Amino acid sequence: MKSSKKVPLIPMNCTSFGLHIFRYAEYKDMRLDQIAKGIGMKTPTLLAYMNGQRYPKLDVYLAICEVLSDTREEYNMLILRGIRSTPENALSERRLRIKEKHSKNDNQ
Repeated sequence: MKSSKKVPLIPMNCTSFGLHIFRYAEYKDMRLDQIAKGIGMKTPTLLAYMNGQRYPKLDVYLAICEVLSDTREEYNMLILRGIRSTPENALSERRLRIKEKHSKNDNQ
């Protein structure tokens, strides 16, 4: 038996941040052009954010999260997940782990 559900095509060179947007849009049954229109930008600009050619400013990122959200809880969850999916966050986490390790060693 064949499934009638169409398999979505992930945009090429999608970063972890882009996959975060893509997966949640798929979950909400939204197309990327609908998200772009909802925040007042063109689809190629949204794709540039998703593949790492550009990074959205905070107001644009918050607008993306707002378009994808139905509740404040969902909005807040999207903000945190999106930030956690960036390589900058991974580097900050790593630096903080090292700092905590050094602080622990200094206190012993």
